[in-house]
Parts: sequence; structure tokens; C-alpha cells
Amino acid sequence: MEPSRAQEASFEDQTAGFYSPGVSLNRLRPRPDVVAAPADLLLRMLEPPPVKVRHIPLIDLLRRPYRELGGE
Repeated sequence: MEPSRAQEASFEDQTAGFYSPGVSLNRLRPRPDVVAAPADLLLRMLEPPPVKVRHIPLIDLLRRPYRELGGE
């Protein structure tokens, strides 16, 4: 009786057929640096919520802390 093909192949040969990345690892490039967005960008882009804290609009309360996050 002949040995099966699985017994003939080494462990590396068996696992190589199971998973191989779509792109060669040598072709991968580092991602470019992320462009810094202003910390209060969401406040600028979205409509302010109709929420008030002690009669002060929430957007007015959040604007300063968001700008401080960005170091402005």
C-alpha cells in the first residue's frame, strides 16, 4: 500500500496551500502619515444639537475643550 500524499508532504508544504496573502509581503508599503484634522472639525461639520446646559448652547460649551485637544 502506498503512503498518502498528505504523509509525503512536509508541514510547511501543507500549510502553504491553506493560507497565502493576496499581496506579497515585500510589496506592502508603509501607510502615509495621517494628515492632522482640526480637533473641532465635527463641531464645524455637523448641525449643532438643540441641547442647552444652564441656558448655554452645548456647542458653545464644547468649542473651547475641542480646540484645546488640538493644541490651538
